[in-house]
Amino acid sequence: MQRLHIPLAGEIAQTSADLLFADTPVVTVADTAAQDRLDVLLDAGGVPELLLTAAETAAPLSEVFLRVTWDKAAAPDRPLLTTVRPDQAVPEWSFSIMQTVTFWRVLPSTSSTVWRHLERHERGRILHGLYEGTDDQLGRRVPLTEHPDTAGLAASLSEQGDSIETGVDMLTAVYVPNIAPNRRHRDAPWGRSDLQGVHDLLDTLDTLDALDEAWSSWLRDIRLARARLIVPDGYLRSNGPGRGATFDDDREEWQTLPIPPTEQGNGITLSQFAIRVEEHRTTAEAIVRQATTAAGYSPASVRLDGDGAAVTATEIAAGDHRSMVTRGKNPARSTSSTPSRTAAWSA
Repeated sequence: MQRLHIPLAGEIAQTSADLLFADTPVVTVADTAAQDRLDVLLDAGGVPELLLTAAETAAPLSEVFLRVTWDKAAAPDRPLLTTVRPDQAVPEWSFSIMQTVTFWRVLPSTSSTVWRHLERHERGRILHGLYEGTDDQLGRRVPLTEHPDTAGLAASLSEQGDSIETGVDMLTAVYVPNIAPNRRHRDAPWGRSDLQGVHDLLDTLDTLDALDEAWSSWLRDIRLARARLIVPDGYLRSNGPGRGATFDDDREEWQTLPIPPTEQGNGITLSQFAIRVEEHRTTAEAIVRQATTAAGYSPASVRLDGDGAAVTATEIAAGDHRSMVTRGKNPARSTSSTPSRTAAWSA
């Protein structure tokens, strides 16, 4: 059976990000000059769009990291705010507070050598390391000048030769969990994916796969239900020895076959199966409803429970109540006095 994939996971992630940043985040400070400069930085860096992207990344992956970096060639007069996926970060914790984090990336490499750049954020400084290894081995540390992608960092290093001083006693990276707690790792300070409950609904086939199965079965019905004609051999035209025979459905005149009327097979039979539209639609909607609810959102957030009739604002708010509760629980909507735990996209 040909398999059809329905990107429900991506739609849930997009819904999460849209709900979280339905309103553009507003960042304010008391000082007027600082506020003017901050507005310029946020606008030039495209921070609202970046936060929306970060939220859509965190929804399925449980978390995301925000990092401040500098590149005078790309932005000579301002720092850059970037996102880092959790599978490219190794954080270190103390009492659920991130103390340091190491980001890593694979640089352009060869078939025999894999180059990796490690960037470790500590309070007051950022350490950089270049490693020459293989697919499954980090390898040995080499000077940053050994690879063109890291050679430019060498001129900015301090006297120790491996770090850049930031001048502030705080991390230049923050950890933003999607939502807590993590049901599979209850003692870890990690976020929880919106899809964690969705994958746990069934033992042998998770909900997302079940949705693909339902849609694939529906399309199989459509494919098998195409009209087919069953014709006697006498209606077929020979294409020559070894080339089989075909039926000309455009032919208008036929010769009567010498078949007794009491015998079957003397006519053309139309074969066409029914398409189980309602059964498949109901099954698919039930799966989407269950998956959406397990992710913490109202079915109305993914355009279910709507019949096209006009509704009031109160009815809309009631239909989206579960989604709003989940939105309020997201740590990105709160602030913290601890620099390393501050939700960097607080609205």
